[in-house]
Amino acid sequence: MKDEVMHLFREIPQRGLKPAVETFNIVLEGLFRVGRCAAAHRLFDEMQVAGIIPSTLTFSIFLDGLCKNGHIAFALSLFHTMESNRTYNIMIGGFCYEGLLNKAKEFFVEMEQKGFFPDGCTYNVIIRGFLARKYSEALVLLKEMVAKGFPADASTVSWIVNLSFVANGRMDITWTGWDSNSFVPNPAI
Repeated sequence: MKDEVMHLFREIPQRGLKPAVETFNIVLEGLFRVGRCAAAHRLFDEMQVAGIIPSTLTFSIFLDGLCKNGHIAFALSLFHTMESNRTYNIMIGGFCYEGLLNKAKEFFVEMEQKGFFPDGCTYNVIIRGFLARKYSEALVLLKEMVAKGFPADASTVSWIVNLSFVANGRMDITWTGWDSNSFVPNPAI
């Protein structure tokens, strides 16, 4: 993130204005995007000291930024303060990104036990995480996802097609068609 953005952000209170939670969200996301995790953490703390209560989106941005920048342990330490489907999806994605597939699967099972039910996003995140390392388990999850009525998104379909060809020289799955935003795999395969 360019220093000019932070400079402009710091000018807001100097002009007698109070930045909104949405402003903090934008700046936090930008800081994480360029890997400035320490600055994002300071800003998150500053926000709360200023009396601005982080929204669910703020918390999600914070967890996601930590996970994507390799701070999964810190994200995990904060996760339980605001559990939701979205934060479970973020943590599952973070575990997959770090190659911690057993932990991802553990969270996948745990979320349902705690009353947060996996949705299409959850399945797509964990399937993509498993495809590169545990292809057969990813296909089991794919069939489970389809049985529950969730379609694979374009990114998941791309991973499956590419890995099928790499592994076998052919595609292992047939697709029944396009469902507005995603492919629907044939669960009989």
